[in-house]
Amino acid sequence: MKLLSLLFLFSCGGNESPVQTATQPTNLRSATTTQLEGPWSNRLQTADSPYLKMHGEDPINWYPWGDEAFAEAKRRNLPVFLSIGYYACHWCHVMHKESFKNAEVAGYLNEHFVAIKVDREERPDIDALYMDAVHILNRNNGGWPASLWLTPDRKPFFAGTYFPPKTRQNRPGFLELLQQISQDWVTKSADIDGYAEQVHTRLLKRADMSSSGTVPVGVAQEAAVRMYRGWSPENRGWGTRNQFPMTSSLQFLLWHGAIHDNETSMKIARSQLHAMDQGGIHDHLGGGFHRYTVDPNWEIPHFEKMLYDNAQLLAVYAEASVLLDEPRFAQVARDTGDFLINEMQSSDGAFMSSQSADSEGSEGTFYVWTPAQIRAAVPQAEALIDAYGVTDKGNFEEHRNVLIRKQGVDPEAEELRAIRKSLYDVRSKREHPPTDEKFVVAWNGLAIGGFARAGRLLEEPRFIAAAQRAATHVLKYQDTNGMLPRILVENAPNGVLEDYAFLGEGLLDLYEADGNPRWIQAANTTAKTMLERFRDSKTGGFYQADKDVSLLVRKTDLTDDAEPSGPGRALRLLSRLRSYGAPDVGIEPIDQGLSHAAWILERAPNSAPSLAEVADRQARRSTEIVIASPDRNHPTLEAMLDVFNAKLRPHTVLAVLTPDDTQALSSFSAMIGKESSEEGPRAYVCHDGICKQPSDSLDDFKSQVDGKEH
Repeated sequence: MKLLSLLFLFSCGGNESPVQTATQPTNLRSATTTQLEGPWSNRLQTADSPYLKMHGEDPINWYPWGDEAFAEAKRRNLPVFLSIGYYACHWCHVMHKESFKNAEVAGYLNEHFVAIKVDREERPDIDALYMDAVHILNRNNGGWPASLWLTPDRKPFFAGTYFPPKTRQNRPGFLELLQQISQDWVTKSADIDGYAEQVHTRLLKRADMSSSGTVPVGVAQEAAVRMYRGWSPENRGWGTRNQFPMTSSLQFLLWHGAIHDNETSMKIARSQLHAMDQGGIHDHLGGGFHRYTVDPNWEIPHFEKMLYDNAQLLAVYAEASVLLDEPRFAQVARDTGDFLINEMQSSDGAFMSSQSADSEGSEGTFYVWTPAQIRAAVPQAEALIDAYGVTDKGNFEEHRNVLIRKQGVDPEAEELRAIRKSLYDVRSKREHPPTDEKFVVAWNGLAIGGFARAGRLLEEPRFIAAAQRAATHVLKYQDTNGMLPRILVENAPNGVLEDYAFLGEGLLDLYEADGNPRWIQAANTTAKTMLERFRDSKTGGFYQADKDVSLLVRKTDLTDDAEPSGPGRALRLLSRLRSYGAPDVGIEPIDQGLSHAAWILERAPNSAPSLAEVADRQARRSTEIVIASPDRNHPTLEAMLDVFNAKLRPHTVLAVLTPDDTQALSSFSAMIGKESSEEGPRAYVCHDGICKQPSDSLDDFKSQVDGKEH
């Protein structure tokens, strides 16, 4: 069968809860094979997602994900074309321009298929499921845009990623592919149905939640050792063809180094963080980091900037600055935080999702320079040209340069700081890459946590204030039952596991930074609802999709990728809350969740650092520190907090208790019976709920809190 022979040749890098839109437009107008003149309009015109709305004037008769589209496919007996992408995706924009805006392509597509467009950031549950299908059908190759063809009962039978408008480099042209699939749909329907069933069976097998076992002893050390083996000292990263930050792995190594006093873990983390700081992945003028580099040396990036990357790197650089005594890392964290506040935080306090790679019609234009452009912009140009390796030949397209700081150059030198500021001011007058202004709950949770941790460790009250503003706004969208949406709009899709886990963790980080009981109470509510809506009571595993969402397969993902593992961070949230004695968290879901993940912790713990960290936490004793104080402004309390914040302290929870908080925190058992002295604050240092002699003096507190864990 010709269709099926193509499957492995072309690839690159219930009540359904549909993506809701505002009132559907009534003036829909799409292309046909005989109607090729616009203007056009479709159902995505009124979508909340900027990515979907961008396609609202395509000649394609796009549907949002939902029952309506599949019912139409069944009525017309047509296959479904499913396109999944996101706003900051460069190749998504290329395929949009080349094919989805092409009236001839659209006319054929509209007559022979039902077309559905999905924003993967709005519906990560749909994306995860069908990206599995892309991998199955393309020998584990995947990426975005994801292009899939489904039967009307939602089963995939053909998939790829980007397709050019016409055949080139052994990749079929999109229109030719549509014609071939349409022909096979009519003439080889039985073969297609059979193949779709095979793919469905493989999807079910991948999503099987029935495994359980015993977590291996020493899993954190084994994860670290495997990370050492895969890390390249020459490239200073784990990539061989390109480089991604792998932020969960970096944080794992920092925490492993702190807990186990492991020099190798700290050395690798230090080396990679320096490489990223120096390389082109770092925006040396505006702060923050691009998504990844297309080379193994951290030099030439894909230029999109993602909230989830920068939120995590903000925390990691702040933690590294304290653990490794690296003042430069503290400055990188401050620059990253300033970028997020200045360019990504809305007036309501929530953080936007991403900035695109493209402006002025091409990728990277906003960020790259020629020597002549720099000389025209700033009078002291030669110092920067030399320090950042700018040449007439260039290292990017059209002899332009991505700024890459040379080894040995001090970026904090006053002259370089002044030149960078002048060049940044000039760059600000260029056409900016567009920003995806949707607010994703999970990524705001990462930002809340990143700002809270960095603010506490670096003594930056403005960062804590940024976290407070974001948390206040996000919690307005949590309903009385603790349910969260995926994005902050009315009638949004249900939140996924990551929305609950990341937000809950961020709220605990914020509680440790400012001591406001509201945050730990909200974290407890969020965790309780998360257990009710995502946990499989039989296996203890956590699904990604909410229990009320009907999908072809409900799946889980234990591994960390660009975003941390949902189950891993869910268990970390539960473990931290249990250390506080939270009323709605027991040991069973933690132990059972780890048992469910034992197979990956046995086979590939380095691919699941979030889970490996929780396993390490559970195998050791936790530390609970409660400081009871007459008020929050007492100088001894401030001195005690300075002692606590002077070191990176994984597996430790912190609470500040004042008389005003006693009632609000009475349900958290770690707080019960903790009172200040007549003279001032009193500190309680406890391990697994067993407390040392309360300490009233700063010296005693320092001695207790800095004692070696065992």
